[in-house]
Amino acid sequence: MTEQSPGGRALLVGAGLVFALPSIFGTLGFGLWLALTRVGFMVVALTAGSTLVSRSERAPVIDGWLGAGPRGPDRFRWMDQAKRLWETVWERFDEVALWFISACAVAGLIAVFVPYQVGFDLFGRTTWIGAVLGALIGTLIKRGTGMELPLASLLLLKGGGGAAAVALLLTSTPLPFRVWRSGSRGWIAGSLMVMSSAAVGALIGSAFL
Repeated sequence: MTEQSPGGRALLVGAGLVFALPSIFGTLGFGLWLALTRVGFMVVALTAGSTLVSRSERAPVIDGWLGAGPRGPDRFRWMDQAKRLWETVWERFDEVALWFISACAVAGLIAVFVPYQVGFDLFGRTTWIGAVLGALIGTLIKRGTGMELPLASLLLLKGGGGAAAVALLLTSTPLPFRVWRSGSRGWIAGSLMVMSSAAVGALIGSAFL
C-alpha cells in the first residue's frame, strides 16, 4: 500500500488526527462547531500536504507509527499500522502535558501584565488585521502540543476578538509536517494555509467566539 493510494492516504490522515488529538479535544472547550471546523480544515490540509510536502519533512513520530508492525504483505500491513495508531491515542496526552502547562503559564503572565487596550488595538479594532496577525502567530506555535489553546483564550480575554482567535487556531492546526522547510512547495502550502485561516477567521470567526 502506497501513501498515494486511498488506503495509504487514509492511514496518513488517521495518523495526523492522532497527532492532533489533544488539540482537537481542547478545541471542544470553544464549541463543537469550531472543533468540527478545525478537524475539517486539518483533513484538507493533510490531504494536500501529503502531495506538496516531501516525506523527509514529516514529523519522525508519524513514520514510527506508520512503520509499526511486521513487514508482511501490503494487504495485512495496514492492519498493523491501524492497531498501532489506536494504541498511541492516549500516549499523545502525556507527551503534550508539559508544553500545554508552559503555554498556560506564559498566557497567565501576559494576561496579568499586558493591558486590555493593547490587545484590542492590535487584534480587535480591525477584523482583517486581527485575523492576519492571529494567523501569523499561529505559524510560530509548536504543532501538536495544545499550546495554541491558552493563547487563543488570551486573545479573547484581551479584546482580540473571534477573528484573531479562530485564525490562530486554524493556522496552528497540528499537521505532522514541517511545512516551511519543504522548499518552494512547502512555502506555497504554508502561505495558502495562512491566507485561508485569516479569511475564515475574518469572515466567520465572530460566529464561533
